[in-house]
Amino acid sequence: MKINIESITSGKIGEKFQQNFSYDVNSDNNPVVQGQIFVMKTNYGVGVHADCSTILRRSCGRCLDDIKLPLKFSFNERFLKEKTESPENELSNMADAFTIEADGTIDVSQALEQYLVLETPLKSLCGDNCKGLCQQCGSNLNQGTCSCVPRLSHPAWENLRDLWENKKESV
Repeated sequence: MKINIESITSGKIGEKFQQNFSYDVNSDNNPVVQGQIFVMKTNYGVGVHADCSTILRRSCGRCLDDIKLPLKFSFNERFLKEKTESPENELSNMADAFTIEADGTIDVSQALEQYLVLETPLKSLCGDNCKGLCQQCGSNLNQGTCSCVPRLSHPAWENLRDLWENKKESV
């Protein structure tokens, strides 16, 4: 998502503008990120602040139902003038810095996608009281109980329990 900043690059430091945006992220769940972006000219290039919101389509981490997860996030980034080889301009030689392109635009899509990944929760739940799936038959316990007999111990210990019971019988 490129933004033309020529209107402020020729102006004074502190000059700014804001713009609404909508950006389609190319990912598995294809969210559309919407929001408002604020750009201000600084002595090193431009400062960018964005307030973003989207709705992620995810699966619940317990019951695997499809859910829609609203997500709001914001970020601040610096877009620097073209990188120079002079050692005194240390700020513009940062390897991970974003740059202003030669045509007077900035591409905020990479920053937007990075912050979206950082703000996306690792585990999403359909609700705090989600019961998940039955460990034996896999039925969704939020939709009702299943007919499985509850286990008294963990399945990994059942063979050991059988050995113990067989030992008692043989003694």
